[in-house]
Amino acid sequence: MAKNKNKAKKLQRDIKRREKKKQLKQMVKLEKSILLGVYDNYMKEMSEHEKLKDFMYLGSFNTEPIYMLHDLGKNVGMTKDGSISVKIEVYVVDEEFLSKMDTYKVAKGQNEESRIYNRETINSPYGPIEVYFFNASNDILRANVKVN
Repeated sequence: MAKNKNKAKKLQRDIKRREKKKQLKQMVKLEKSILLGVYDNYMKEMSEHEKLKDFMYLGSFNTEPIYMLHDLGKNVGMTKDGSISVKIEVYVVDEEFLSKMDTYKVAKGQNEESRIYNRETINSPYGPIEVYFFNASNDILRANVKVN
């Protein structure tokens, strides 16, 4: 019976060590994580939300009424020149995902004037978050946009 007790204690220690290692790995991963705010077709129930399925959803909030949404056809763009509050969902993402988003949303135009979106940091109830703003300074894009 003493052998079984020793085996049980050793097994418990091994389990605790594994759990501690797992927690440390998660902490390191969280340190490298970024909070991303989405307001467009990446939100729940929308067409591109599937790309966020592997990331932790923190919650949503409504911004101050200082923004404007623009109808871009298949998507929507937010600018800072308005008077509406926008619902934003916040996700914990990694650098790799954010880099892919930058490639898709920002890097379409190499210089700032030709980009469709610019990524900026705004404050949220969850802390600073990254959000993609529509580049309304692009005259070609602005000419083809409907304001909501």
